[in-house]
Amino acid sequence: MELTTEEQRQRWLPGVASGELLLAIGMTEPSGGSDLAALRSAAG
Repeated sequence: MELTTEEQRQRWLPGVASGELLLAIGMTEPSGGSDLAALRSAAG
């Protein structure tokens, strides 16, 4: 809720809350495997 705009909340939240929309996240790192908590990143 804090990192969205009002337009995004109106567009996505009703469907997510009702179960009409399903959300997923896909992430990959060469050494991360399926453990997202173990992912590490650095900015240079």
